[in-house]
Amino acid sequence: MKRIKLSLLVVIFLFAFAAACSELQVSVPPNSTPAVVISVSTPEGAGATPTPLRIATKEYVIKPGETLTEIASRYGLTVEELAALNGIDNPNTIRAGQVIKVPVRPLNK
Repeated sequence: MKRIKLSLLVVIFLFAFAAACSELQVSVPPNSTPAVVISVSTPEGAGATPTPLRIATKEYVIKPGETLTEIASRYGLTVEELAALNGIDNPNTIRAGQVIKVPVRPLNK
């Protein structure tokens, strides 16, 4: 019975969260490009489809000595999210002068 109550509370929370997110408005600066960077899904494949979050991005030029880990941390992303955002298969292959997309402002997670 406790498990059913907990499951019901989780479903209600997720429904309320989804409803709140659907009303979210994001202003996008003119020189930025919206991009999908984050997916939310339920554990054990409970049938929910991933929900993409669209954020405004800007171009960033990688400086000598920088790593994707440092850049991702600065913008509130994981290395995997930043690599996916930029189509980078191997995060260790970036180079100084390379232009990548980053969020216009750091994400609050």
